[in-house]
Amino acid sequence: MRVRDSFRYNGTVEVSAVGARLYGPVIFRGDLGNFTAPLEVAPLDFSASLTVTIRTRDALGREVVVARQVPLSVKPRPTPIVVVEHRRWVPSGCSSVGLHVMYPMPVNGTVYAMHTSAALKRGEAYIWPMVCASGPYVVIPVTVQLDTGAVDRVELQLPVYQTQPTLACQPSRRSSL
Repeated sequence: MRVRDSFRYNGTVEVSAVGARLYGPVIFRGDLGNFTAPLEVAPLDFSASLTVTIRTRDALGREVVVARQVPLSVKPRPTPIVVVEHRRWVPSGCSSVGLHVMYPMPVNGTVYAMHTSAALKRGEAYIWPMVCASGPYVVIPVTVQLDTGAVDRVELQLPVYQTQPTLACQPSRRSSL
């Protein structure tokens, strides 16, 4: 963030966010003539903006307050990529399914699938939900809760290939007459 002015004066800059989360200091004091401060911002929606409020005093000692709304340019957050790593179905039973959840950026949070959860660290997580197959396909809801507060939901529909039960047969011996 940069505040530019042709005059030099002491004052306070306060930054607040609407639709975004601020990390680090949000109040700055001192010489505000040509002021620069780094801000870490995590937008939570597409209409996110910052409100910058500058408080100072004029030459007569009267308080002067100027507030500006600064819209943030927000790109859509990519959806998580969920890859089935391992599945082995038990016919008409329950099996664990290995899921690899990935983001193309290093985000942290928690992944939930069925009644299981796993930590999402730097954009990756492995989770093994127990899935019960009772039809031709199974639906696995996957929810990702990011540390920024954002939530992503994905539903996987996986086909269930039933294996035919094998019977153990032994050749019969016929007696020849």
